Amino acid sequence: MRPLTALHTHKVATIFHQPDLNALVVIWNKGVVRSEDYRHLWRKATDFAEEHKIQHWLNNETDLEVVSPQDLKWAFDEWFPDSVARLGMKRRVALVVSKRFYTEMGTSNLIQTFGKQGEEAIFKRFKDTEEAFEWLAEAN
Repeated sequence: MRPLTALHTHKVATIFHQPDLNALVVIWNKGVVRSEDYRHLWRKATDFAEEHKIQHWLNNETDLEVVSPQDLKWAFDEWFPDSVARLGMKRRVALVVSKRFYTEMGTSNLIQTFGKQGEEAIFKRFKDTEEAFEWLAEAN
């Protein structure tokens, strides 16, 4: 595991900075996430990404059990356009997502939709964090 510096700890997730890759890493805790917590974490992550001029993200949702369809819609309709306006489109996003989450929430389709929003944003799914970090490192 690459060294991580905690930037923000919340009951549902922790936001880290990985200095070697200048990557933002969000690791979600086990359980169901309420809307206000989900949205708070993504807004906070965007603030840190802007502050640190982040171009790489790793979102580890391995233990995340359920995110509501309304929150996924919010991420697509509101959070993603705001993050593009603040950070630009040029970035890589590695997603480490549980098999259950793929199946129940249709994450694959959501990733494809995000990817279609711009030529520069690259989203890719992974089964483990090391493989995701390796992919992010290739871009450096």
